[in-house]
This record gives sequence, structure tokens and C-alpha cells, in this order.
Amino acid sequence: MKKKMKSKIAIGIALVVFLSGCGKSGDTPPEQVKTDLSVLNVSLEGNALTSGELGVFLGSDNGYTARNNVKYTFGNPWSSANPVELGSAIPSLCAYYPYNASLSDATAVPLTSQKYSTAADLCYGRISSETRATTSFSLNLKHAYAQMTLTISRDAGYTGTCAISGVSLSNAGLNASASLNMFTDVYQPATGVVAFNPQISGIDSGKSSTVTALLVPVSTAMSGNLVITLTVDGVPMSTSVDTATSGLSLLQAGKNYQGTLNIQGVSARLNKVSTADWNVLEVSNQVDMRK
Repeated sequence: MKKKMKSKIAIGIALVVFLSGCGKSGDTPPEQVKTDLSVLNVSLEGNALTSGELGVFLGSDNGYTARNNVKYTFGNPWSSANPVELGSAIPSLCAYYPYNASLSDATAVPLTSQKYSTAADLCYGRISSETRATTSFSLNLKHAYAQMTLTISRDAGYTGTCAISGVSLSNAGLNASASLNMFTDVYQPATGVVAFNPQISGIDSGKSSTVTALLVPVSTAMSGNLVITLTVDGVPMSTSVDTATSGLSLLQAGKNYQGTLNIQGVSARLNKVSTADWNVLEVSNQVDMRK
């Protein structure tokens, strides 16, 4: 009995010494090792970005503590003053461009249908990896919005200044705003009229001016007519465009829906409605637009 007891004590002492030795070595267990996230290159639908700032979000799953809207600045690679740190677990990561300091939640990014601006043209993407073999990623972004471009031309017979002080779009299925989850690509839209002031002080005879809007995508097909109203020299002019025949029943993110409007002496004519990728014309139809 005494021999057995001595053996147990000896084993216990050896175990304590082994654990103490590990603690004194200063080595960190492999699962606790942290490495800074490195973004090697960023592209927008295949075209490399060569300037600007990104916002990066790290999800709270797989044992990570969430990081929200961490700013990365263009470089080789893109870098941050306070970078996201990754451990051995697979991370959930997404990013967007251009950077907006007010964004705090990647699962509820506010979108508003509005006049186009580069600052509002949010583009985003997920940084994904099935394994944690690397901390260096490439990122391909996509547009969060659809785009609509109206080219407004002034006919030689029109005698007014042709100032455009308002543009509005109306359909029961049109989205005025939405909340976007960048981790899942899910939109929570709210329908409504889209209206903005393009601030066109006038169009010379025989010339044209372009108005561009960012539109929250429509994934459930609109029916009936899309009503387009321009305020020309203080007078509203409207046309009803059939959503089915014009190709406007759906508004897809990354697509540009283009129309050409001709302002005439007593009426205006919408010559084309075209749908394609950003800034490309393909199909068209024609409708009247009158005061």
C-alpha cells in the first residue's frame, strides 16, 4: 500500500512540474495566436480600386469579439491603424466602400433611394474563407443599389429655360429605403415615392443634361405603371411607363436603367428605357410624356 501511495504522489508532483514549466515558458497556446487581417487588393466588379478607404466588420461568431467599421486605407496591402485580429477559427468578415464613419452595424446598413453621389454609392462584399490557412484576403465588391439614368434633351421648339427642379418616381412596389445586412445580402425594404431635386438651372436648345439616381433594388416584380414626373420650369410633366414592357418590373443591384427624355414645345417624349450593366445601353421602347 505504501509503495502504491508513493507512486501516486510522484505522478502528481511530476504533473504539477510539467504544467508549471508550460506556464513559465511564455508560449501562447496555438488557438490564442492573433494575426492582423491583411487586405491585399480590392476590386469593384473586377476593376481594381487604387485609392480611398474601406470599412471592415468582423462578426461575433466562432468565438470572435465583433469589430465594427474598422477603417482600412489603400496601400499594398490596405492597412489600418487598429487592424482586425484573427485567431485560428474561421471568421465572418465583410467590407464596404467608400468609408462612412457613421456606419456601426453591418446587419442593418441604411439605404435611401436618392440623387446619385459617389459618397452614397455604397459597394460591399464578404471576405470568405473555408479554412484559416491565411489572414491575407482579396475582396471583390458589388453595388448595393440599382441605378437609373435619365438623359433630358431640350427640343429646338421648346421656348422655356428648361430648368429641372424635381424628379419623382412612383409605383406601389418601388422602394424608397431599405436596411441591408451585408453579411447575408438580405434587404429589408420600405416602399414609397422616390423624389429629389436634380438642380438643373436650364438646358440650352438642342442640348441635353443627365440626371442619375441610386435606387434601392426591387426583387419582387412591380406591376402596372411606373410614373415618372419631371418639374420643368415649375410645371410637372408625367408619363406612365408600363413596368413589364419597359423592363422595369425589377430593379437589380448593379444594373443601370436608362431613359432619354425629349422636352418639346407642348409635351415631352420618353424615347428610350434601357437596362444593362452600369452605363451600358441595350433594349429600348417609347412612350409619350405630356403636361
